[in-house]
Amino acid sequence: MKKKLNDIFDETNPKDIENLVNHNDAPKVSDETLSSIKHRVYAKTGIPNQKKKKPFVFRWQSYVAVAACLCLILGGALVLPKVIKRFVNSMEPEQTNQTQIIQNENKTPDDDDPKLPNNNSENNDNDDEVDNTLTLEKLNNGVLQDVSPENMTVPENMKFLGTADATEENNAENISATVVLYTLDGDVVNWQTENDLLYVITKGNNRLVVLDSKNMTPVYNVPLPGVPAEMIIENDKIYISLPDLCKIDVYSKSDCSKISSLYFDHEVSSFCLDGDYIYYTEHDQHCKVFKKNLSTGALQRIQLENQYSFYYPKVYLNKEDRILYVGETNGSGCALYYFDADTLNLKSVFKKNDYGIWNHTREIFHYGDEIFWGNYRLSDTDARELIGKYGTANYGSVTFVSEELVSTYEGLFLTETYECVINYFDAEFEFEYILVSESYNVFFRQRLFDKNIIIGVNFELEEMLGTFI
Repeated sequence: MKKKLNDIFDETNPKDIENLVNHNDAPKVSDETLSSIKHRVYAKTGIPNQKKKKPFVFRWQSYVAVAACLCLILGGALVLPKVIKRFVNSMEPEQTNQTQIIQNENKTPDDDDPKLPNNNSENNDNDDEVDNTLTLEKLNNGVLQDVSPENMTVPENMKFLGTADATEENNAENISATVVLYTLDGDVVNWQTENDLLYVITKGNNRLVVLDSKNMTPVYNVPLPGVPAEMIIENDKIYISLPDLCKIDVYSKSDCSKISSLYFDHEVSSFCLDGDYIYYTEHDQHCKVFKKNLSTGALQRIQLENQYSFYYPKVYLNKEDRILYVGETNGSGCALYYFDADTLNLKSVFKKNDYGIWNHTREIFHYGDEIFWGNYRLSDTDARELIGKYGTANYGSVTFVSEELVSTYEGLFLTETYECVINYFDAEFEFEYILVSESYNVFFRQRLFDKNIIIGVNFELEEMLGTFI
């Protein structure tokens, strides 16, 4: 009578099976066979053979699925216990990396240098080793929901920023890079760089977060008393407006401790400071704009003869030329107004085709003698004097400006030549916000999805970060 393999295994005791396995080594499999198996596994699991650009899809669960499928396919040809052991061993480093990302709410920056993570010799046996070795514990630093290094595809010109190699001809080329993915516990509302620090305010859990781009470590995560709207860094202070609370809270830049508050009779959103005076807007759609004397409390209204309010306005003060800029947002007919900061009289206005433009970002940047608003570059004394335009799209609202670079929803441009060195569409790059630090470390995030995720790239640390993946 013929016996099936199932019957043989049912009648055999475990010791006999173990002896059989130990005396029969797994046959060697050729590279061609392994390659064929690999492609079949990818086809069955739906896992792409090439990594996608979104870093947060690279999780260890995908590799477990691959391991399981390979075990099933190789089961008839290889000795299963050895195959399983091999795949489990290959998974251990990845699982170790995941468990190394720890939360430590008690970690605080070093007292001698509040901008760096704690490297106090009392807590570390070897200061030189700690200073020169990047660890996942140091990456997380206990101040964010999650921090992890990931592999993803990024535009190649990111690596060439600050050099002549960042060219328009190369604006669609991509490279693989090791990035740091920061998962915040709230959606990003406003962010900006100063030197090599990145300052972020979020809504949801309402936080002020500071990241150090030189070593890609979080430094501070400070709770805010309400939903923030705008942040200004001036001298040694950080000012954050809180519309629902009708106030602006003031924090120390050195350690992010709260110093004081400025109170108002109604909500405050965008604002700018001028000694004893403050210019500010209401928060929502049709907003009033005011000038307030902080000493006396006297309030003046800034408005046009035939216009009751401004649409999602942003204000910015040119103290040298005494001009207050009011730029509208989130509408198809947005305009930019120049007011005399002292008399509050209208000086000039930029309103394309007497109607306006689509402007999506509540931002105004002032560099040199020029204003950057929408995707336009204008004289800082006359709104009718257009100097240039970045990109061709009408939705290319500005998100970041430096002496060398201008970022819009369309891409990243060289400030002086208007050349697009990173074209989001051509490079298939799914992020609309790019911000660059003083040392050309790059941060980017999405506009519509995953608003609580920031991704950072420091190419000088890339090899070190790659050891954690």
